[in-house]
Amino acid sequence: MKIAYFHCFSGISGDMTLGALVDAGLSFQQLQEDLAGLLLTGFRLEKDKVTRQGIGGTRIRVITEEGHVHRGLGDIRKIINDSRLPDGVKEKSVDIFT
Repeated sequence: MKIAYFHCFSGISGDMTLGALVDAGLSFQQLQEDLAGLLLTGFRLEKDKVTRQGIGGTRIRVITEEGHVHRGLGDIRKIINDSRLPDGVKEKSVDIFT
């Protein structure tokens, strides 16, 4: 089992997390395939390399058709539980949000 520890003393956004995971070895194609398992539509991911203040990394941009959508905990639980993700992943994912 591999474990990653995030020391986010000032927070981290979802797209920053995805970029860090890709830099740590997650295949961008695998990421896209796994996200397709959520059965959500109206978005796509773009990836490019960036350098800021001399530090390089991968930037993942989430491009949506509808703009920003606000979802509550019930909506997120439904998305996860209705997905094609394995049951263990569903349970851990719901636990993260609660």
